[in-house]
Amino acid sequence: MRISPAQAEQITQIIRAQCRDAIQICLFGSRIDDKRRGGDLDLYFETQHPLPLLEQADLIRRLEEATHLPVDLIIHPHGQPRRPIAVIAQATDIAL
Repeated sequence: MRISPAQAEQITQIIRAQCRDAIQICLFGSRIDDKRRGGDLDLYFETQHPLPLLEQADLIRRLEEATHLPVDLIIHPHGQPRRPIAVIAQATDIAL
């Protein structure tokens, strides 16, 4: 995993502060492969309630400022059918 334990903790704190009902915050994509270089920060988590678009944008901004990395979020409302990207993310993720 190509983020530090401190970054993982910071990421989870930011997400939980913005979205208190976040379930299992996970990293997926290129940052889970220690052999790769660069790449954005791909994050997946589920929520009990949908997160409004403006709150999602604010969350991305806060994560990017804290990590100095571009951030992609997959936010899945718990109990809803999964989009294909959510299936891929969940199949390869690492819990933070």
